[in-house]
Amino acid sequence: MRLARSLAGLLLGAACLPLTASSHGSLEQLIADLERLRVEHGVPGFGLTVASRHQGRRVGTGGVADRHSGRPVSPGTLFRIGSITKTFNALAIQMLVERGRIDLDTPLRTIIPDAPIENPWADEYPVRVVHLLEHSSGLLDITREEFDHNEPFSP
Repeated sequence: MRLARSLAGLLLGAACLPLTASSHGSLEQLIADLERLRVEHGVPGFGLTVASRHQGRRVGTGGVADRHSGRPVSPGTLFRIGSITKTFNALAIQMLVERGRIDLDTPLRTIIPDAPIENPWADEYPVRVVHLLEHSSGLLDITREEFDHNEPFSP
């Protein structure tokens, strides 16, 4: 739990950092600021990718990937991304809504007819896209075994 709070603190702190060139001056300064937050919150390591239309993709890291061996985080280090995927999925769905390709009130079965959903009230209250985004669909969450697993699962 301490690690989760520390990581949340680091991410919150990073989100509060202004990401303008004038405030950081460089990717190196941004990494230095994140490193300060990493140490302050006791987070073992982090990876950072900054994508820009004009400067392309730039990658930075800090801390260690393995506390026991002291192996540093590298651009190839795998991290458990957990719930941050919800943000990217919601953004992608909202982009589809904006383009008129999907509606938030569309029943999930219309989009994915074979979705493994058991809903005895489906005729009157179908699971809709909006329910997925607000986490009120009633679908099962990640299992404890999946949450506690430290090695990546295959797709």
